[in-house]
Amino acid sequence: IPDSLQTIEERANFLCEHYWDNFDFMDTLQLNNPNLAEQGFVNFIDLLPRLPQELAKQSIAAFTSHAFAYPAAKSKMERLIEHYFDDPNSPLRDDRTYLLFLEEMGKSAYFDETEKERLTFKRTNANKNLPGDIATDFTFKDQEGKSHRLRDYKERKVILYFYDPECENCHRVSRWLNEQVFPTDIMRLDVEATTQLYHLYSLRAMPTIYLLDKGNQVVLKDCSPEMLLAKLHDVIQ
Repeated sequence: IPDSLQTIEERANFLCEHYWDNFDFMDTLQLNNPNLAEQGFVNFIDLLPRLPQELAKQSIAAFTSHAFAYPAAKSKMERLIEHYFDDPNSPLRDDRTYLLFLEEMGKSAYFDETEKERLTFKRTNANKNLPGDIATDFTFKDQEGKSHRLRDYKERKVILYFYDPECENCHRVSRWLNEQVFPTDIMRLDVEATTQLYHLYSLRAMPTIYLLDKGNQVVLKDCSPEMLLAKLHDVIQ
């Protein structure tokens, strides 16, 4: 970044516009070098959520205009996007940023109609229950068989914990959560994942954790237990 650019905004604008300037998307050696292609992509997507949305969109548009112009680069970058944004085990999942990629890819001339249908499906799923949205209401039964609705708890802050009773990882995470001390104004709702909930919340893996503010507003979507704890620690501080 030129020293002549002094403000944070100027430097961010330059970085976003020129981030990929020195990467040759035609060079398969660069594409297959994890210290260049993959690490460069990881650094890129780590930067994007820190930027104003319009600036992030411009940066992604510049990336897609080059990255998908060559078959080998298109294949490589599609795999990286899917791995870091659609894999439930990825620590870098961020559906708002993922949506920006999907939207640009959907507009790109380098994707055929079949690929664009798949991207539309992914965009629909990623767009559900984003942070800031009001979580979709649903009915569920507690362990005693009594019916409840999510909106019954809109006056409370809620840890929404979707689980599968046959899932060993769910049991492990449940035990871990039981050992944690949460703020007294936050309650935990353990909800068995049904087919309907898999659809409503596009559940990718079990368990799935949401943090909801009062009014059922989504604070964290599909977060790890560690991310949940870190967020609640910040709130306490």
